[in-house]
Amino acid sequence: MPNRREVLKYYQNMFPDIAERKLKNAIFDHHPSIRYYARYYLSKKNKIEFSDIYREAMKEPIKRKIVGTISGLGETGNKADTSLIISYTTHRTAKIRKLSIRAIAKLAPGNYCDLFRAVIKDNSPRVSREAALALLHCQYQSIFTELWDLFESTDKIHIRKNILLLASNLSKWESIIYYINAIATPDEDIRMIGKDYLNRWLCNFNRSFTKPTNEQKDRIKRAINLHAKTIGEKRKKAIEFNLKTF
Repeated sequence: MPNRREVLKYYQNMFPDIAERKLKNAIFDHHPSIRYYARYYLSKKNKIEFSDIYREAMKEPIKRKIVGTISGLGETGNKADTSLIISYTTHRTAKIRKLSIRAIAKLAPGNYCDLFRAVIKDNSPRVSREAALALLHCQYQSIFTELWDLFESTDKIHIRKNILLLASNLSKWESIIYYINAIATPDEDIRMIGKDYLNRWLCNFNRSFTKPTNEQKDRIKRAINLHAKTIGEKRKKAIEFNLKTF
């Protein structure tokens, strides 16, 4: 990317007549920095609606430019443009599925929570990860029980990791329940991640003083008692001590 950007600068300095054509091609580059660079310098000369250019390109996308076209539309478009992108979320190429989810998440995340929830099951780790990141921009808390059911039923570690990421963004007293349950899973990688999240939860406990609901307290106590051996005596006592303060 830095080399391609330097080449663009070279054309601008040495061959200004050719530079504009090169910059217009560069708005479809696969790297965001190149696209931003090209749009910036093109817009200094003329007022250009880049979103219109990307919309037109989406009608008959060129294979070698599809990555830049989808990404560019996500960067410059509006909510209505998601209709042009959504079909690519099932594309055979994982990179295109991933970038389509990212573009939609930039334009209208709240409208596609169900889509992101479905795509988190994708066989590609990077596509699943992008769906999890997109869910962070939605009100996913209301569907987290369903996501946790998926956590417990799937045998794909990357999906479990991504759901744990979402668990770590739940409220203080909600997230710990899932950390404890994660530590009790048979997969060593997931147990280690669960322990890391729980250790951080205990270290950062005093940074906020929100009170748990009675339901949360009951669920935490049940989880502790059920998985006492796996979470360890030291962590168990620390959690119980913190609960006593409320």
